[in-house]
Amino acid sequence: MTGWIVGSASADPLRIGRAADVGVSGRAEAPAQVTAVDPAALAGDIAWTTAPPVGARARLTFDPARYRVAARAGADPLVIVGPAGVVIAADLEDPSNAALRRWGYLPFLLYAAGERAAGRTPVRFAAWPGAPVPHRGLTGAWLAVLALAGVLLAIGFTVARRRARAHPDAHVQLFAPLNAPARPGAAAWSRPGIARPLGGFFLFLSATLLAMGPYLYLSAVVIPSLVQPFPDVDGAWAPVEELATLAWSLVDFGMTLAFVQRFAEHRVSDPARALRCAQLWVWWELGTGFVLVLVGGVLACAILPHTRYALFSRIVLVRSAMQLPGILSLFTIFFQAVQRFDLQAGLDLLEKRLLFVLLPIPFVLALRAWGRAHADIGEPFGALLGVAAGQYCTLLCTCALGLFLYRRIGLPLAPLFYAGFDRRTFFDLARFGAGVVAGKLPFFLANFAEIAIVTALLPGFPAWLGIRQLLLSRLIFMLYFLWPFIDSGVPAFAEAFAARKHALVRYYVVRYLQFGHLFVALMIGFLLATGRPLILYALSPEWHPAARYLPLAASIGVFLPTSWLADVFQKGAGRAGLSAAIMVVEQVLRVALLCYLVPTLGFAGLFVSTLAMLGATTVLAWWINHRVILRLQALPFTTFVAPALTGALWFALLTASAALLPASRPAVIGLFVAGAVLTFPLGFLICGLIGGFDPAALAEIAQAAELASVMKPIARQLARLARLGARLSPHHPAAPPLASEANRESDEIAALESAL
Repeated sequence: MTGWIVGSASADPLRIGRAADVGVSGRAEAPAQVTAVDPAALAGDIAWTTAPPVGARARLTFDPARYRVAARAGADPLVIVGPAGVVIAADLEDPSNAALRRWGYLPFLLYAAGERAAGRTPVRFAAWPGAPVPHRGLTGAWLAVLALAGVLLAIGFTVARRRARAHPDAHVQLFAPLNAPARPGAAAWSRPGIARPLGGFFLFLSATLLAMGPYLYLSAVVIPSLVQPFPDVDGAWAPVEELATLAWSLVDFGMTLAFVQRFAEHRVSDPARALRCAQLWVWWELGTGFVLVLVGGVLACAILPHTRYALFSRIVLVRSAMQLPGILSLFTIFFQAVQRFDLQAGLDLLEKRLLFVLLPIPFVLALRAWGRAHADIGEPFGALLGVAAGQYCTLLCTCALGLFLYRRIGLPLAPLFYAGFDRRTFFDLARFGAGVVAGKLPFFLANFAEIAIVTALLPGFPAWLGIRQLLLSRLIFMLYFLWPFIDSGVPAFAEAFAARKHALVRYYVVRYLQFGHLFVALMIGFLLATGRPLILYALSPEWHPAARYLPLAASIGVFLPTSWLADVFQKGAGRAGLSAAIMVVEQVLRVALLCYLVPTLGFAGLFVSTLAMLGATTVLAWWINHRVILRLQALPFTTFVAPALTGALWFALLTASAALLPASRPAVIGLFVAGAVLTFPLGFLICGLIGGFDPAALAEIAQAAELASVMKPIARQLARLARLGARLSPHHPAAPPLASEANRESDEIAALESAL
């Protein structure tokens, strides 16, 4: 990913050295994938599988006895090497070859061609000064940062250990304001029940309703068409991001989820132990952040430049640097542990749904311009640096706001950073965390295997990874907005299981499934009706293949609520090992299906394999939960039928609206934005009309709306629409008997906590 190459082959192929005897028999225009034939003829370490499809090119005629074909574009020779010259058939100035001009190996290809024409052997790619890999200066800067971070970490831990010994009652300072909130509005958050996670969910839904139209227009239209229009940049960043997530999951060792679960479990019975869990997590994250920078730097500076993944080396170095200091998510995780889901949802919404989209925009535009002005950097790598800088600034801003909110509710910061934990704390969290990481590891390894399969089997894989990124991170990613709500079940289930309130646990399952399925059904209906025309009419042709695969990708959302909740249920019950075992089965099945279906179905195989795997393992997980952990109660109409009918009706309404509009860019963008804004208000109304909300659910929706913090006015409107639909419905379901039992058990837990 370096600078743009200026050259002309519009009338004649690009000839380097003496190659006048090579003729031209015509011109090909159709894009064709590049394949290596005799790479050693030019330079053996050019990774031809990373090359994008080649468009306009000359058809060469030459003497095969004098010229070796290094690579082809389809059936046509693309690069041929002779005794004193090299010929490149591609028309580098033609717009169809814009992606080829961005290809990180193209400058090296031209350098190697010049060396071969002069009778010299080109140096290895990693040793070439113009290669987009870390060289001596960048490696030295990384070593300096690493040394400084190591010294600061050692000094900080020594001081924190001494402060912990000097303040053995630090847990009293922390839990007093938590159990007796100083602010009147925070008191409602001290009572357990489904209204707490629903309150955070409604805060998110209300903010989404307010910003969904502009947000989706930015993320799905403006950014891929105007801000970051290079699929190969997304295709380069995405696998590195997934590699970083895998590395973090390994070194985190499940400590984050162990902290959330154990903190919720011990908060009532042993507050000092709960605080030690928090302290261990803080210092574990600081230490693992340092480890990730170390490992990432070694990988980027010493290993990757000498492999076929050399173009990823600088990206890995940039991404690993973002792990310092390692605890920028401290307040978001802490608010989840104490079940302040309004604050957690607010920070998560701000970070992942707003700032991650907005903040990179000025950085990408500025660094693209800087890259254009510096050929050794290049516009695409400038865009990638902009993405990284914007995301890191997002983490800093979210952490700063989290600190403000933490102090605003009267909590002291120092106790969290004391190092008062002991071996018992470590082994307790490590045992739970081992099960968590054993469950997460197969998932991330399967993701890594998926990327490896794509890179091995799909020519021009950076572009395909970019299409995958558009689908998963700019369209289907809206389904993943549900995750914070489902994940809030870990502390909720842990608290209820610890108090042996099993009716409350059963009731949580019903309501999590109900609102989870309602959310994904509405989003799938919206995506299927408006997403395909948006891609085809609002984005450039490089992105159009995404439209073909959108229905398959969106169908994955059908199983997400049940699959995620099965895992969260097991972890909340303290059965991380069971969760890990099911995850191993799940991901082994996924990789097996990928190996079979990608060669058969191509890119579509990625989504078909995931869909089949989720369907099979979700049924297995809930059967085990019901038989091994707790006998559950099923309410099929509430949890499955009503949400599915709501999503189907919303899809039909949007599809009918689309049929009345002209097939034009303004029309499809208008439908997309309008559909995004109306999805949840009309969805709640439709669900009420078909009898999807019983009286207990309506009461909990009203309570949740009052917990939606600054979004309370909008949340109240959603609650009113749900009540209006229920009032107009011909079907009026009764509240399940489980609701009154769960309400009684919530009061009993609240009484125990207030007595502390």
